[in-house]
Amino acid sequence: MSLSRDSKFILFRLKPWEYSWRGLTLLGIIYFGALLFAGIAGPPVYWLVEWWAETAPNKLNTYLVEKDFDDYVDRLRWIPVLLLLLWLLKACELNSWRRLGVAFNGEGRRLFLLWFGIGLLLLTLTAVAQGLGTDVRFRKTDISIGNLSGVVLKGLAGGLLLGLLEEIVFRGLIFRIFYTAFRPVWAIGLSAAFFAYTHFKMPGFIWKQTDQVVDWSSGFFVAYWTVLGISQDFELLPFLNLFMLGVVLALLFLGTRSLMPCVGLHAGLVTIMLTYKKVFKVNESTPTWLWGSNAITDSLIALVLLVLLSVGLAAGVFFCRRKYNVQAQKKTYTKSHLK
Repeated sequence: MSLSRDSKFILFRLKPWEYSWRGLTLLGIIYFGALLFAGIAGPPVYWLVEWWAETAPNKLNTYLVEKDFDDYVDRLRWIPVLLLLLWLLKACELNSWRRLGVAFNGEGRRLFLLWFGIGLLLLTLTAVAQGLGTDVRFRKTDISIGNLSGVVLKGLAGGLLLGLLEEIVFRGLIFRIFYTAFRPVWAIGLSAAFFAYTHFKMPGFIWKQTDQVVDWSSGFFVAYWTVLGISQDFELLPFLNLFMLGVVLALLFLGTRSLMPCVGLHAGLVTIMLTYKKVFKVNESTPTWLWGSNAITDSLIALVLLVLLSVGLAAGVFFCRRKYNVQAQKKTYTKSHLK
């Protein structure tokens, strides 16, 4: 598939024929800088929480002190990421909702609701297939309407929040960074691979295999395995599903030139996933490679649906861009002819 570059997605005021790795450099500095910060700050923060729990125990510090040290490093690295993200958005001139592609007008709401519904439908079909092919049971036998509605509302809130934040970061910013550095097809694939990669972190068993004594080097140990953790905990189907979801969302962004449908689709998927995990339980003897686990999104069925959706979107983007290019050429020819 050959796609011409759309200036809307190119950063730093570059022309469609110009490329730059500046955004990738800034992204790398933030990603590895955040790990360095967490590696340095992890041990003293962990020791401070231990001291707090010993001197003035309460529910909060008792809960925190029971967490493994690798959880501290994982949470701490998000502090510089969130702080520097605002700076990176400004550096890329994406410091407004309009520039990001987020529009809360009528058209934006329509696109959001349409793709939110598609996201709900897509994962609901996967869940139904899983229920028909496996042993799926309620987690609790005494589920009431009130409890169920509470779970659904929490799932909806989580879906909307994660959908908006992840799409601003991964499609609104990171996809554009790759798009500015590479040709469109490469940008779609590499940004989707990065999206999948970031969902894998240091496997818990690596820390548990150590003596679990925290010293000044422990933070760097966890940071190192956060980068390479995917090599120890790699699962093909979850990675492929995340990769294909990244492809689908990038194509959707390219085709509509708006983040609203991406937020909608992402929010719909997460809403069903969070709700399903709280209500149902899949028998552990089930062949999860085919039907999936409680996460649903790690199944072969989900992968097939995502591939089909990506093929349809790719065709739509290709023909839309081709039509746009033909119209632009006609407009240019008409202007030059009139002169």
